Amino acid sequence: MNILAPFIEDGPEKYKAYIHERAFTLGCNIDTNIVEAIEKSRRSLLVVSQAFLASEFCKKEYDMVTHRAFESNHAYMVILRFGPLRKESLPRPLRLYMSTKTYLEWPDDPSQLDALEVRKRLVKALGRSLYEQEQKQTCQEQTKEKHQPEKNEATHRLTECFSYRSQDPLYT
Repeated sequence: MNILAPFIEDGPEKYKAYIHERAFTLGCNIDTNIVEAIEKSRRSLLVVSQAFLASEFCKKEYDMVTHRAFESNHAYMVILRFGPLRKESLPRPLRLYMSTKTYLEWPDDPSQLDALEVRKRLVKALGRSLYEQEQKQTCQEQTKEKHQPEKNEATHRLTECFSYRSQDPLYT
């Protein structure tokens, strides 16, 4: 929460992380909240850590995300190993999944963290953020507006005349 969330959300891509403490609907069934989060997400970043392994809710989320990942035609689930883990401590399905898929490793030693390299790989795996897509669309619209030729007075009057005559029954 204190390391990875700011790393993802405060970067230039401005990804929006769906973190239960702030996103789950209060009073709603936890399973319903989890399913809603998975359905609304374009990717799921599975942070495999000691805290993940100790949490029953994380195991539920993993089961649901895995189901969505197998249904999906693209790399829906992105795995980030966070902190030291022994492979034998992983649940068997996750161990199998991680043995057949490429995943990102957050270095155990913070001095070994090449933040730019980790960010580059994570951005590539997560794809374009909604913020980036909106920025690109806004930029394209502004460029389009700049390049549209302005109508001069004569063209404007001709257009008005044509539209007026096209409504006249004699011209139809």
